[in-house]
Amino acid sequence: MNRWINLSFLATVLLLVLFLGRVEAQKEVELSIRESGFHRLDIILGEFTDQRTPDHDRPVFDVLKHDLELSGFFRVLDGRELISDLGDPGHAKEKWATIGADALIEGRVEHKGKDSVLEIFLSDLATGQVMGREQLKGREMRQLVHRVSDAVVKRMTGERGVASTKIAFVWHRGGKSELYVVDYDGHNPRPLYGPGSLKIGPAWSPVGKHLAFTAFVNGEPDLFLWNFEQRRAKQLTRFPSMVAGASWSSDGKKLAMTLAKDGNSEIYIMQNDGSRIRRVTRNAAIDCSPSWSPSGREIAFTSDRSGNPQIYVTDVDGMERRRLTFTGQYNESAAWSPKGDRIAYVAREAGFFDVWVMDPLGRHRRRLTFKGTSNEDPAWAPDGRHIVYVSTRGHEKELFLTDLSGRMEYMLPLGPGDKEEPTWSP
Repeated sequence: MNRWINLSFLATVLLLVLFLGRVEAQKEVELSIRESGFHRLDIILGEFTDQRTPDHDRPVFDVLKHDLELSGFFRVLDGRELISDLGDPGHAKEKWATIGADALIEGRVEHKGKDSVLEIFLSDLATGQVMGREQLKGREMRQLVHRVSDAVVKRMTGERGVASTKIAFVWHRGGKSELYVVDYDGHNPRPLYGPGSLKIGPAWSPVGKHLAFTAFVNGEPDLFLWNFEQRRAKQLTRFPSMVAGASWSSDGKKLAMTLAKDGNSEIYIMQNDGSRIRRVTRNAAIDCSPSWSPSGREIAFTSDRSGNPQIYVTDVDGMERRRLTFTGQYNESAAWSPKGDRIAYVAREAGFFDVWVMDPLGRHRRRLTFKGTSNEDPAWAPDGRHIVYVSTRGHEKELFLTDLSGRMEYMLPLGPGDKEEPTWSP
């Protein structure tokens, strides 16, 4: 929902737009983008026995297959279909090894009272040896499968999985804008009922215990902190002006934000308890949408100081700045990758907004979305490989997942209403 508007209108709507150099050696690490992606591993999903589940119902298989495919690392094959094709179930594993598959996953489910026990075996088809075994116990089978998926990704690739993560976002429906948290795949949405009927700009803390957001209470916008353990919100700021766009430092001790208390919107830093507020940028232009680098040394932000909204980077002291985007007349919504090697952002070209990525020096620009609609609000997964964003390709604003290839695309299956400003849990 991030649209650039002039300062006078910005003041009239209390900066609701936020619903929206020099290169030094110590700047963020340079990257080498693998433009063409990589070879996916072939993995066979066998049977997951469960005496309580009919043969035609395969809940573990369905969720695990979906998780592994969304990871981007695997091509998932159905062991039951392969057995049917081979026509000899007695020697299935030996024949599976001849088709070049890399691994086999099979397992069983047991039920103990209200809990379920999911046991999974990961085998190397070439040697027939078990490479890994996971046994998990809990009441939510879907969550158990997500954890298994992440374990498989780690074992097979050395990378962390994101199936057990969550996404927070703003859901506009029924005349209200509420914060919701949902599983990464769009299942199990649950509201966070905080103060006010209008909430914007959620930002997940680095350890996942808090969510910063702006809420309008009695017409006044202020920054709040949601505590997941206590299930309540604490007010951090009390200013007669707009405050929004919170971004956490990697150590979780500070928040960068946009604040208009000194006449126009600037980037400020404060402690996570609302104390020691310090101004970072000083310019007559509009500076907003901060995104803190993982190193903690720099902050990317949007500014129209060149005449149009562009992406800039400043050090945390506000002493050194550099402009990153020079192509196009409209670039905004910078989001720094948790690995520090890329910045996602939104650019307008041919009348449409799309999600792009670049390195921290503004090079290697690459477009990720191509649907001829508006695609905005990018936020990174903690693996630095996946991005959630908002698209208007349907009748409403929906949340979509993609990866760095831009070829994977998945819409979170949520209900009616516009969904905006996603933020991915650590």
